[in-house]
Amino acid sequence: MRKIQYWDHGAVFLVCVALVVLIFALTFVATHWDQRVGAAPRQRSEDATSAPAGHGGPNLPDQGRSSPSTALSAAAPGFPSASGRRRLFKAIRQVESGGNDQAVGDNGRSLGAYQIGTAYWRDGCEAGGVQWDYLRLVWSRAHAEQVMEWYWKRYGAKSDEQRARMHNGGPAGPTRHSTEQYWQRVRNLMGLAPTKE
Repeated sequence: MRKIQYWDHGAVFLVCVALVVLIFALTFVATHWDQRVGAAPRQRSEDATSAPAGHGGPNLPDQGRSSPSTALSAAAPGFPSASGRRRLFKAIRQVESGGNDQAVGDNGRSLGAYQIGTAYWRDGCEAGGVQWDYLRLVWSRAHAEQVMEWYWKRYGAKSDEQRARMHNGGPAGPTRHSTEQYWQRVRNLMGLAPTKE
C-alpha cells in the first residue's frame, strides 16, 4: 500500500478550495441574475403569469433598457386612473383568451393572454426602445401590457375604445367596422354604458 505524501494532501486541499469557490460563484450568479440583467420581478397578484412548459416567464432578462415593473406601477399616460387601466386590460384579456396566459390562437400566430402576434410585439417594442424576445416574454402579462401601451402610444390611441379596437384591428382598427363588435364586448366587460352614435 502506497503512503500518501504531504504534497498529495496539499493538492487535495487546493482542489477542494477551488470547488467551494466555484460553487459559491455559481450560486451567487444564479441568485442575482435578475437584478444584474434588469428583469421584471415575478408578479404576485391575481394577475400572476404562469407561462407554459418550455417557455419563459416574467423573471427572464428583458433584453432592453426598460422594465415593465416601473412602467406599470402607476396609471399610464392617457388612462384616467390605474383602476381604469386594469379594467381595460382585464376586459381585453377576457375577450382574447378568457384570461388564459397560455393561450395559443390563430394557428400559433397569436400567443398569451392578450393574443399578441409578432408584428404587434415588434411594433410595440420598437416604440418602447427595447428588443424583448417575443417567444419568451409574450406569456408575461406585465411585459405584454407594456408592449400594448407602447403600441397604442405609437399609433395615437387616446381612448379605451381606440385602444381596444386598435388591439383587435391594428393601427387602423379604430376606423374599421370589423372592430365595432369587439369594442362592444370589451366595453360590456368593463361595465361601461354604450356610446351614443
